[in-house]
Amino acid sequence: MPEPSSVGGMKAISKMYYDLDIFKQSDYIHFDSTFAGKNKFSRLIQSILLRFRFILLLLKSKPTGVFIYSSSYWGFYDKAFYALISRLFGIKSALNLVGGEFFKFYQSRFYHKWMVKLCMKFPNKIVIGSSSWLDTFHQEFPTVKCEVIHNPVVWKNGFDTPKLGGEKVRFLFFGRLAVEKGIEEIIQALNQLQALPDLHFHFTFAGKGPSGSHIKSVLVDMIASGKVSVYENVSDEDKNKLLQTSQVFVLPSHAEVLPISLLEAMGYHMPAIITNVGGMKDAVDDNVSGFIIQDLSKTVNELVRHLLYFIENPIQIEKMGLTANKKIKEQFEFNVIFQKKINLFQ
Repeated sequence: MPEPSSVGGMKAISKMYYDLDIFKQSDYIHFDSTFAGKNKFSRLIQSILLRFRFILLLLKSKPTGVFIYSSSYWGFYDKAFYALISRLFGIKSALNLVGGEFFKFYQSRFYHKWMVKLCMKFPNKIVIGSSSWLDTFHQEFPTVKCEVIHNPVVWKNGFDTPKLGGEKVRFLFFGRLAVEKGIEEIIQALNQLQALPDLHFHFTFAGKGPSGSHIKSVLVDMIASGKVSVYENVSDEDKNKLLQTSQVFVLPSHAEVLPISLLEAMGYHMPAIITNVGGMKDAVDDNVSGFIIQDLSKTVNELVRHLLYFIENPIQIEKMGLTANKKIKEQFEFNVIFQKKINLFQ
């Protein structure tokens, strides 16, 4: 997996391992398989060297198993090759499909279908992060062993503090500022709320991505009036402050597996408004710990309805937030998920 960072799903998971000093224990080794730069020739040389280093590591450490995090598109083929190397050396491997657009990539070209099915034979087991993928996965790859293991979240001190309602409800979007994350739908919903009188709320966009400047230009009046904030350079400290001070998490994505930002928000006692994509519904119970928008064609209207619900019923924030926090602690806490990964090789 890549080097640790607070940006990106796999990098955020890598950061958890380092923050918890997992790799300081003799039983676990991190192999960084990422490339530097965009020059194709340079990346080819790096690819050869990385595979040579990986073989040397296998020969030296003789691991019980290799757990591989994989994105979609060409990143999938790159990581599948490590599973092939592991198999050739008689070492078990598990390939974790982290990319939210895996099936879109798989179905995009006929040769991708053929190549992906071939690559699925390399690891001993495929790990997916969402139970919603199971039916499609078994239909496309009926002979491949597959297990659902969700993304984890590290328990933090702030997770023990319930959210309380107030005069102004504070909503938060945290993630990549891009169209595929539902940014346009949020903008349209906020414009509809702006037209309604006497609504006390604040909406924060936080993250990096191509839509940052667009948000600032389209919602300029709401930013000027103090109802919207946009933060494009967010440190870990800033992120934690936003999660601690915000009350409701909003993520109307078009495609996801199970974003760590959602799990962290729920850990911070935040009910969530999400779309019914990927594994997000594995974490959020509709009308219990948040709201799930079932029909993506109605996302804008449903966003308006659910945002209004929390604005008009702020007392529900604490109630739903407590339920969200409990589920994260019982089912998604790091140690629970980590043990499931270890069990793959026992």
